[in-house]
Amino acid sequence: MMRQAVRRIAATAPPLESVWAKALAVEARVNAMVDAYGYLRYTAADSNTYVCGTYRQHLAANVTINQATSSPQGIMQSVPLLAGVTYRIEGMFLANQGGVNSSQMFGWTGPAVSFTRIFVQFSNQTTNSTNAWTNLTGLGAANGFSWTGAAGNTVELRYIGTIVPTANAPLTAFGACSNVANTYSMISGTIMDVSAE
Repeated sequence: MMRQAVRRIAATAPPLESVWAKALAVEARVNAMVDAYGYLRYTAADSNTYVCGTYRQHLAANVTINQATSSPQGIMQSVPLLAGVTYRIEGMFLANQGGVNSSQMFGWTGPAVSFTRIFVQFSNQTTNSTNAWTNLTGLGAANGFSWTGAAGNTVELRYIGTIVPTANAPLTAFGACSNVANTYSMISGTIMDVSAE
């Protein structure tokens, strides 16, 4: 009886070649979703690719921030976000204030959103409350974090939050100065992680 059952299964099962072909086709589709850096991407109806896994980057070299808040300066590579996906953003920036005490800004520009909440904690090298958390609820130059650094001090800022875009568009971290004569440097090793939740 057992032999008959095995024969029936063998007679109705797809050929092994067919099973392997399907497995290889699935693997090819998955591989096509991963870019050259190993990040999972999704190609949308607009033919652009968007982050659907984790996108991690760090600043490879110092960047001098010398743009006004009316024209914020992008710091790292933009991250393409897909509408309707909930993204987690997390990281830390390191900045070195120039030779003058000055009020500076850090934040993100990006797509229209249905929800944004990014919590941030400053180090004790600013006039902001030490180790106290604050948060922002919007993107764009008008919604950055303002901080005041003493001349020559290194500032550390940790952040974590959630963004839900309503349009396909890139998310970009930016820096800006209240006075372009009073610059600061974003230090190499600054980190930004964006991941689809």
